[in-house]
Amino acid sequence: MAKAKKSYDWFQIKLDFDKGLTQAELRKKYGIPAGTLGSRIKRDGWVLSQEQTSTLDEFRAVSAKLSENYYNANESQQKEMVDRVEIILEDNELVVNNRKLLRVFQNKMLKILKDGGYETALEIRQGVSSIKDIEAVANPQSNKQEINIQNTQQVAQSNQLNLKELSDDELETLNNILSKTN
Repeated sequence: MAKAKKSYDWFQIKLDFDKGLTQAELRKKYGIPAGTLGSRIKRDGWVLSQEQTSTLDEFRAVSAKLSENYYNANESQQKEMVDRVEIILEDNELVVNNRKLLRVFQNKMLKILKDGGYETALEIRQGVSSIKDIEAVANPQSNKQEINIQNTQQVAQSNQLNLKELSDDELETLNNILSKTN
C-alpha cells in the first residue's frame, strides 16, 4: 500500500522562511524531510530578500557585540541586559498579537461595510481611527513607541460601526482608506 502524503502548511512555512528561519529550523519545527523542503524551495524559487539578508547580517553582528558586552559586564549590568531583552521579547509578542487583531478588525469592518451596517460618517471615522491605533501598535516605527494594547483593544471593542445610508462614493472612499491600512 502506498504511503499517504503528509500535508504541510506551506504558506506558514514560507512566512517563516521569509523571516529568516534556516532549513534546519524549518525541518525541525514542521517535521519536514530535508528532501521535501529542499525540493519545494528549489521548485518555487524561495530566496531571502536583500532586506531580510541585510537584517540577518546586522542582527548577527549586533548579537556578537551584545554577547561580548554581556561577558564583560558586571552582575548588575548583566541583570539589566537580561531584563531589557525580556521586555523586547514581550513587546514583540504584543506587536504580533496586534497584527492579528488588526487583520480581524479590518475584516470585520469590511464585512459590516458590505452588509450596509454603518449609519453615520462618524462611525466610519471611529472605526478608521481604531484601525490606525491598532496599526500603530502592530507596526512600531521605533523602539520609543509605547505599546498600550489594553487601550487599543478597548477602543476597538467600543466602536459599534453601522452605516446604512452611505452613497457609493462614500463607500468607495472608505474602502480605499481601509485598503491602505493593509
